[in-house]
Amino acid sequence: DRGITGRALRENRSLLVHDVRSDPDYIEIDPAIRSELVAVIRSAGRPVGVLNIETDISHPLDDQDMALAEGIAVHLGLLLDQMEFTQRLELQARTDPATGIANRRVLLEHLQSLAGNPRVSTAALFLIDMDKFKEVNDQYGHLVGDAVLEQVVRRLAGNLRPDDLLARYAGDELAVVLRNVDLRAALEVADRLRRTVADLPFEHGDALLPLTISVGIAMFPHQGTTPDELLAAADQAMYGAKLRGGNAVHSDLTSI
Repeated sequence: DRGITGRALRENRSLLVHDVRSDPDYIEIDPAIRSELVAVIRSAGRPVGVLNIETDISHPLDDQDMALAEGIAVHLGLLLDQMEFTQRLELQARTDPATGIANRRVLLEHLQSLAGNPRVSTAALFLIDMDKFKEVNDQYGHLVGDAVLEQVVRRLAGNLRPDDLLARYAGDELAVVLRNVDLRAALEVADRLRRTVADLPFEHGDALLPLTISVGIAMFPHQGTTPDELLAAADQAMYGAKLRGGNAVHSDLTSI
């Protein structure tokens, strides 16, 4: 925010100063400097940076130099816009639009990477199904169902580590991947997730909607090393939790 550069950013316009000694904003760093130009780089119409050139008396800057610098600044701004657009598309391709968490594609990539990662010795995959969620949709409508789903996601995310993956698998089914945990730790985490949903009803206006989840656990590499194998094992375990009446955690393994 200081000097000629600061003025260019504040005013959002390029500046050419032929003799910096006559400019009250110039901050002297090198007494040999005589000319300075500042071309503003813009992304999405906003100033995000500058191209700053200073020269000594042997090459005083002129309007031609300014035109060249501004052309470069425009090109840099267009590159930034393109990068942001590409990143936004990539984020959309990897994010579930309804909940903002990772989507099925990211889940499958994450599971696929387990077998080739030397830093991963074990992992747990949870498949989470919301019990009687169809009744919420039927009684209150899909907009309420979507709002409840978002609340469930926030509760689950608040009980996971930053490195744990929470993804939407399909419909009202969610998935969690924990790396480098044993079966005992996985069961403890899964039960904590179950309780964080079951212990407090979900709010919609003045209504309180009770909800529970069923969690099936599959362990890598003991029950599979590929996404298909792990998902099939977790799905079977989740079916076991459903058979127990829901609001339950189940694994087909008793020990490892």
